[in-house]
Amino acid sequence: MMNDQEALAQDDQDVEVRCHARVSAGRSPSERSLHSCTLLNVEGCRVVYLYGGRNKNGIALDDLHVLDLEANYWRAEKPKGEKPAGRFGHVAQAFESNLYVFGGHSRGQATFNFGGQPEGRSSGMFSDKKKGQREADTEATDQLQRYDTEKQMWSEVEVLGDDRPSARYKHASCFVPERRGEARVFIFGGQDEDGIALNDEHFLNLKPGDEAPSWCALVGLGVSCRAAACFGRGCMAGEGGGERMR
Repeated sequence: MMNDQEALAQDDQDVEVRCHARVSAGRSPSERSLHSCTLLNVEGCRVVYLYGGRNKNGIALDDLHVLDLEANYWRAEKPKGEKPAGRFGHVAQAFESNLYVFGGHSRGQATFNFGGQPEGRSSGMFSDKKKGQREADTEATDQLQRYDTEKQMWSEVEVLGDDRPSARYKHASCFVPERRGEARVFIFGGQDEDGIALNDEHFLNLKPGDEAPSWCALVGLGVSCRAAACFGRGCMAGEGGGERMR
């Protein structure tokens, strides 16, 4: 009889892994890194929304592309009206027919303040150069943007609660469905404008319809950064570090 180690070795020999590049029709996005890809179900079809990222020259990108997984076809989305400035290192999650984008960095592309922002709030990072006042050439943001896939329009989301995450990029997110059509998006870690690693955790409560979402912070849990944080039916794991969350 084979021992466990021999059995595992035999199983490895029996497994064949094949990987190949999927050739898609249409105009595919340019090469990039630190972008987001989010799966949505649109009229019964699975589509992937690819947003932003950073090109090989370090410039933040603001384009949006859609891959139809049924037709295997790329197309460039053309949003109506204003759109956020290019960003990379953000996170994006889908809820109902909307794409929610949080955080990110705009290195290499100016951001603009449209006025009427509450004191202490960072720019909405919209890229219409005909409006607003130039703030900076590089900036991490704490803003939540929403793209309505039906109306093809961007908007900045007003969120309830005072426990909003600080400006960050390269953070993690996890989408957790809840009852009554609600959902939570958990945000963990990342790094700030100065490159300092963060270990805090927040979640965004999303409500169906027009009800405003709200931020909450997870504090005092004594959870190690090495541990997996599981909530509801979802799970988010972080690796590295040994500091406890405060």
